[in-house]
Amino acid sequence: MLSAPWPARLRRMWAGPPAPVPSPCVGVCVMEPERDRCRGCGRTLGEIANWTAMDNAQRLQVWLRLAQKAEGETP
Repeated sequence: MLSAPWPARLRRMWAGPPAPVPSPCVGVCVMEPERDRCRGCGRTLGEIANWTAMDNAQRLQVWLRLAQKAEGETP
């Protein structure tokens, strides 16, 4: 059974802004001109350049595209 103060502690921990979605960068930064994608992470040059300006929803969309590509689907 949780003590009464426990939910208040959880609310304080979760009260801050959500953590940023991490970059998919793996440190192999080589652009493949024929595909317009990074060989390491699979992002486009635009996605790489704009990553810091993207919000979490936009970053998750990039991750979704990369996951679909890894599964062999066309995004």
